[in-house]
Amino acid sequence: MLLLATMTIIAVDTNYYFRTTNMIYSFSEFENRMLESLEQSMIKDTNKRTTPLLVLRVGPGAAGTSILEKALSKGWSEELLRSDQYKFIGIDAMEKSKSYHCNTTITTGCTRVLSTELTDLLEREDQNVIGSNVLLHDLDHSRRRAWVDATGNKRDVNIVVDYVRLHELLPNRYNQEYQRSKKKSNWPGIKGNYITPPFSKYLTNIADLDEHESVRTYQAWEQNFPVSVFNVHQKGDMITNFVCQEVKGANGMCQRLTSKPNAPRKKRNSGSPMIPDYDIMAVHAYEKGLVHPFDNRFELAEAIRDYHKKEKEDLPRKCPSKQALDKLYTASKKFESWALIFGEVSKPVTDFDDSWNNALQSKKLCGVDPKAALEQDVWKSFFRLRYVSKSSQQFYA
Repeated sequence: MLLLATMTIIAVDTNYYFRTTNMIYSFSEFENRMLESLEQSMIKDTNKRTTPLLVLRVGPGAAGTSILEKALSKGWSEELLRSDQYKFIGIDAMEKSKSYHCNTTITTGCTRVLSTELTDLLEREDQNVIGSNVLLHDLDHSRRRAWVDATGNKRDVNIVVDYVRLHELLPNRYNQEYQRSKKKSNWPGIKGNYITPPFSKYLTNIADLDEHESVRTYQAWEQNFPVSVFNVHQKGDMITNFVCQEVKGANGMCQRLTSKPNAPRKKRNSGSPMIPDYDIMAVHAYEKGLVHPFDNRFELAEAIRDYHKKEKEDLPRKCPSKQALDKLYTASKKFESWALIFGEVSKPVTDFDDSWNNALQSKKLCGVDPKAALEQDVWKSFFRLRYVSKSSQQFYA
C-alpha cells in the first residue's frame, strides 16, 4: 500500500507539473486518460491481492490423479508454496471433501455444508490455498453450493478441470462403474448380483460416447465459479505445467520445477488397466466349479489381482470390434476439438493419433479373455491351491 500511495503521489505530482508548464512534454488528453487508467488498475490489482485465492482441482480422475497431490505435499514443495503465499490443503483433508453434512432448518430444509475441518481451514487461512480431489467432478448442485457458501466473499476461487482424452478416460469410467466392494461380494444370481460385462461389450452396448466428464464438469462448475481447463496431454512435465499455468503467482515453485524437472517416473506393474477384469475371472472360475462355495467374490478378485501383479504375466485379452473402436476414435476426436479451445496458455499437446495408436498397441482398450486365462498353467495352479486352502479353512473352522 505504501508503494501504491507513493507511485500515485508521484504520478499526480508529475501530471500537475506538466499541466502547469508550457513545456513541449505536457500531457495530452489521451495521456491523462492513460494515467487515470493506470491509477485505477493499480488500485484494483492491489485490492485483488488482499482477497486470498482458492485453486481447486476437481478432476475428472485420470492418469496423474495422485501424482500431483503427492508432489505438492512434499516438504520442499510446501516451503516453496509458502514463499509464494500459497498453502496446499492436505490430502487427508481433501479426501473428506466429498463428505457433506446436512444442516437442517425449518425454513431451508437440508443445506449441504463442507466438513468442519475444511470449513475451518478456509476461514482460518489468510493466504492462498490449493486443493485437489478428482472425485469432485461429479458433485450435484447442492454439494457444489457448499463450496460457494464456504468461500462466499472471503475468497476468490478458480476451479481447474482436467481434460483427458476420451479413449484414455473411458477405462477409468468403466473401472469406477463396475469396481466391486466388500458390500457387493455375492456371486451372480444371489441377492440380485450381476455378471460384470467385459470391456468390449461395455464399449459396444453401454458406454455413452456423447458424454465426456471434462465437459460436464466444466459446465456444472462454471455456474458458480470461474473455471479453467488444464490439458493433461501437454508436452513436458504435468506437475510443472499445472503449477506454472494454474497456480497464479507461484513463481518460485514454477522456476524451481522448470529449472529442475522431475525425473521420468518408472512404470510399475499395477496390474490390468481394467480392474473389473479380476472379478470377471473370478466369476468365470466360479461358473466352471473351480471356486470353493464359501469363497468370497470380492476377496477372490483381490487375490487374483495381487497374484497377477506378483507374477507379472500378461493376461490374454479380448479387444472390441473395429466398428466399436472406430466410433470411439470419432467421439474422442470430437472432444479433442473442444479442449483445444482452452489452449491459449498451454504448451503444444502430444499428437492425438500417437496417443490413439499407443492405446491400441498396448491393448489398453481390451478386457481380459477369462476362458483363455483359465487355460494357462499359472491360473490353473492358482485356483487349485485356492480351493484347497478354502477347504482347509472350512474343515478347521
